[in-house]
Order: sequence, then C-alpha cells, then structure tokens
Amino acid sequence: MLTGDFSNFMTQLNIGLRDENPPIKLGGTLNNLRLAGRLYFDDGYISFVNRKFMLLDKKEQEKYFTGQGRAVDNYVELKESERNTLDPNFYLVAQTTIYEAVAVSVDPTVTANTTPVQETYLEKDYLVIMDGSVFDLASITFEQYEKKGSVYLLAGEPYVLKDKNTGKMI
Repeated sequence: MLTGDFSNFMTQLNIGLRDENPPIKLGGTLNNLRLAGRLYFDDGYISFVNRKFMLLDKKEQEKYFTGQGRAVDNYVELKESERNTLDPNFYLVAQTTIYEAVAVSVDPTVTANTTPVQETYLEKDYLVIMDGSVFDLASITFEQYEKKGSVYLLAGEPYVLKDKNTGKMI
C-alpha cells in the first residue's frame, strides 16, 4: 500500500500495487538517490474533502468513457524533477457516487390540501482524474455523470482546479 498526506485537500491516498510491475531503475548515490519507472495499481482509493473515490480499472472506466479512448491503466510514474527531487506523476481515474433525494409527484391532480409526493433518488457519479504531478492542482479534474438507465452521461463541463494553460486558479 502507498499512503500519503497531501494537505487538507487530498487527505488520503491508499493504493494497492499490481502483483506484476516493471522494474524500477535505481541510481545515484545514498545522498542523491534517483528512481525512475512506473508502478501500476490494482485497487485503492483517494480521499478528497471527506469523500472517498475508489480507483476504477480500465473496464469500469469504459462505463463513463464509452468509445472515447480515455480509459487508462492506473499508475504512478517516478521521475526526477528539474530540482533533482522525486516528482511522482499520477495517472488514474477514481469514482464516488452521491444519491440526491428528489420529490416526484405521483398524482397529477392537486387538491387544495394535499399533493401526493414520493421521494426518489437520483444517482450522480463523480470522477476524479489525475494526470500529472500530485503537487500540481492543474493535474486534477472532476467530472460529474448522471445515470440514465444503464448509461452514464457527462453532466456539464469538467471542473478543473487550475487551468493548465494559464495557471489561473478556478
């Protein structure tokens, strides 16, 4: 398990590694250790602002990205930054579901005193997509999906924390 604390925004990263991973290259000296390579993940979760997002494998991602070619293996790429420090770059997709209560009228006739109402729940799935350094907010995107029958549809524009082109916080 790989666990870390990344400020109050991302409170926990708990990820299980695949049994078979390519070798990690070790170099440098004891004072300046260098790592390079990729570690692929099997399962786990990320906690953002008191909400747990479960990692989705490629097959599960296809429910949301049907025919878009966006489904990817979840992994971290270890490489050295420009400042000669380790800069882990995460490439992963994780999901959480929120059930929103919605009142639905079951009788179209409304009387003066009562309106029969039934409560139902609308299922909304939220994806967090990380595609870069865990230290760069521009690498984190949120997407909301609504379930219509057995199909998941993107509801609105993706929400990014920081614009990758301008560096402006959103």
